[in-house]
Amino acid sequence: MARMSRADRRATRVWSRQDQWVFRPDVWSGVLLGSAAVVESFWPSLMPRSTVHQAMVSGASAATGFAAGSASYGWGKTLARREGLPRIAALGANAAAAGAVLAFLRDREGERLWRPAMRAGAEAVVAGSVASAAVEFVRTAKHPVRAGAVLGAGAVTAGGVRVGFAIKAQLQHRDEYDGPPPKALPAVAQSVSVAAALAALVNGFRYSGDAAARLLSRRIGVPETPAKILGLAGATGVWIGIGTAFADTFVKGMELYNRVLDPGYDDPPTSAACSASAASPLSYARTGREGRRFIGDRPSADDIAEVTGRPAVAEPVRIYVGFDHAKHAPERVALALAELERTGAYDRSLLIVGCPPGNGWVNTIPFEVADYLLAGDSAGVAIQYERLPSLLSIQRARDGGHHLRLLLEGIRDALAERPTSRRPRVVVYGESLGAWAGQDAFLHKGTGGLDELGVDAALWVGTPFYSGWLREALAPGGAIEDGTAIEVDGIEQIEALAPAARERLRTVLLSHDNDPVRRINVDLLLREPPWLAESPRRPTVPREQHFIPMLTGYQTIVDTVNATNPVPGVFRATGHDYRLDLPAVTVAAYRLPEPDAAVADRLMAKLQADEAARAARFRLPKAEADGEAVDADAAAASADAAADIDPLSMPAGPPSI
Repeated sequence: MARMSRADRRATRVWSRQDQWVFRPDVWSGVLLGSAAVVESFWPSLMPRSTVHQAMVSGASAATGFAAGSASYGWGKTLARREGLPRIAALGANAAAAGAVLAFLRDREGERLWRPAMRAGAEAVVAGSVASAAVEFVRTAKHPVRAGAVLGAGAVTAGGVRVGFAIKAQLQHRDEYDGPPPKALPAVAQSVSVAAALAALVNGFRYSGDAAARLLSRRIGVPETPAKILGLAGATGVWIGIGTAFADTFVKGMELYNRVLDPGYDDPPTSAACSASAASPLSYARTGREGRRFIGDRPSADDIAEVTGRPAVAEPVRIYVGFDHAKHAPERVALALAELERTGAYDRSLLIVGCPPGNGWVNTIPFEVADYLLAGDSAGVAIQYERLPSLLSIQRARDGGHHLRLLLEGIRDALAERPTSRRPRVVVYGESLGAWAGQDAFLHKGTGGLDELGVDAALWVGTPFYSGWLREALAPGGAIEDGTAIEVDGIEQIEALAPAARERLRTVLLSHDNDPVRRINVDLLLREPPWLAESPRRPTVPREQHFIPMLTGYQTIVDTVNATNPVPGVFRATGHDYRLDLPAVTVAAYRLPEPDAAVADRLMAKLQADEAARAARFRLPKAEADGEAVDADAAAASADAAADIDPLSMPAGPPSI
């Protein structure tokens, strides 16, 4: 008999109702639970969300709910067939077994991750079994179409009402700079695309493994079980290779970001107090984009006199060694130490040593505050150890700590040759991944590591959850408990300390209660975090947010992406934006002279106006109607408007969101 071709087999194939999704109860179970997950995803979390951000959370939640619902129906169907039970009874048995797991594995402090993983799985089985039971009830009803229509209409109505309440709750946790809350229908529509993309990736991986296994089994003769293992391994290798190729291309593109010349930072500094000036051996081109900003965003002597009302005693020192200035950490540190000697930084009263995150950015606000309040009798130095954003540089945090430790050791040794009266106070600063990297320089040494390296005080801002030093400081008997360190949400908690406690303080950790960078960790996918479990909750943690396995993790991941959305020239204290807090906290952490109210107001206004003016330089001039002339004053007008900002109109601390 002649063998049928593939086209003939395809033409004669008869599709059964089981092949059509619309008739598959496991698909409808997934749709029902996925829709419920979408509804719950609209409740507020640590940061406000836009429609696009909501779609990302809802899409991931829908995909997870769909998987749990369809899998639960499949398990119930299998149990029913094996034990000869009605499917609803089998689904009830699955839910009861999962409920027993939840009752037995209650949450307890210090438990291993497998326990919350089991609880999360059990909760998924309970929810999936309930959704599957509802679908099975409709399927076996006397009039299934009518029953399905009633159930669907009720679910849509209840879900719509709940989404409305959730969006209203989101609106209560926004201010005038956050933008509108997500629009429900566009967010749901876009979430379908997100869920479909995730499903395509998962199914693509699964089908590629099955295809490889069939190829090995049918064409080469490999036994079925080894073929499946080899097929899965081969598909995994191919997908990893493709992902790595895309990642490498992206990383190479991001590395070029370091070479960009921004408007206003085209020319090297003219002051000999800066690195990369004419008096410096360091190349301005190799300083890098963020290094040029660090050097350029420095107040002049005239700025200091304007804000403080008294003449500057010197030009502030700024030193930055870029990633491209040398190949290895010891060489970069040697360049920084030579610049510290050349600029006379050791003759200043305060030396701030900064540790940047991966891309080399350093928040200059603490440096500028010290420059103003010390009338220029200050210096700042930082070394770049990577050229990529923080998310791509997490594995390099240890390198950042190594750079900082070598630099501090060099500074300590240089100052050891000087009389005590001629030594500056050395303090350190790090923000975000820069805080994690900087803290690695003191790992396993607590605040005693400050004394070892000759550091007077440290200010760490927005420290990520996984910093090893942070976990040591928070542990029983750590630096927080012994009073040498404090973690605060704002300046008020430092001001509330008794004078003796403030004198004992060596390290300040500034961490907003609603900063997702501080909170995000793998456990959020499976375990309720303390900041949601505590009662009463912190003011900036929404009381409407409730923990749902996986979904809360998705919300926090998107919150992290959305944590820093600054409005140039408008300082705020929320999420990962610490600009409003930093001036006062810098004064307290580094024990700088307290400015009077008038100077503090002028300083805040100057910092905001300068930031707005820098941002205005990046805006393209507005073209006139004829397309030939341009409005050269467009950027200047924006800067002038920012200069009129009244700092007294800004909130004194973190807003109640």
